[in-house]
Amino acid sequence: ATPDGGTAVNSGVGPNPTHDYGGPAPTHAHESGPDRHSRVLTPVSHLAHLAWWGAAILGLVLGTIYLLRGGPEVALALGPGFDGLFTVVGIVGAVLSLYLYLIGRHYVGEGEIARARDSFGSIYDTLTHAAMETSFVTVWVLVAFLAYEYFVLFSGVNIATLAAAAGVLAPIGGAVVGLIPGCGPQILLASVYAEGGLPFSALSANAIAQDGDALFPLLAVDAKAAIVATIYNFLPAAVVGVALHFLWGPVFGMAEFGFGVL
Repeated sequence: ATPDGGTAVNSGVGPNPTHDYGGPAPTHAHESGPDRHSRVLTPVSHLAHLAWWGAAILGLVLGTIYLLRGGPEVALALGPGFDGLFTVVGIVGAVLSLYLYLIGRHYVGEGEIARARDSFGSIYDTLTHAAMETSFVTVWVLVAFLAYEYFVLFSGVNIATLAAAAGVLAPIGGAVVGLIPGCGPQILLASVYAEGGLPFSALSANAIAQDGDALFPLLAVDAKAAIVATIYNFLPAAVVGVALHFLWGPVFGMAEFGFGVL
């Protein structure tokens, strides 16, 4: 083996077979970088990529300050204060993520999933890969939150009441949601739990069952293995969730809803 991950074969150096998968690359990856070129959109997309990183760094700083303050309610405002800056950076970051995911990735490129050596050929390629993957996650998290909020708004459903009425089916439902690839639904459930709308047993089952975004490259490389891994995750998730449903409150005397459980 060589330091860069290659493998010595017949006195020569070749690619590490563990990094080389048969079949085509995932549909949202580009073998040779960007698949489009434009005199306007190509430089604009690169600028948007750099601006995205600026917003990400500012967001990290503001998010850290927010947590150090104890996670207070932040007003939606425009101004020089913390609330205004928090709002502006959040909106700008969301808009840039939408642009990069929908348009910019075609003019900047987005790295390779399951082909790490192709994705990280330089610092800029590494940053591009990270920005595109994060934008992808951001967009679908936004979609999940909007779908949930509009569903609650127009249906008038009280999620907490529904979850309480579901009883033992709540943790099983949490485990089922965990089967969905990506982290959007899981982040949504965690937020609903934080608002007191989901029992701890359902959150725990979901946390055990879900693979987050790690399932996407596995689906691209070996769909059968991804399905088997998902089943393996679901079974213990359902068992633990149901056990917590019967033990957490009645036996341990812990609150089922909200952050007061720990």
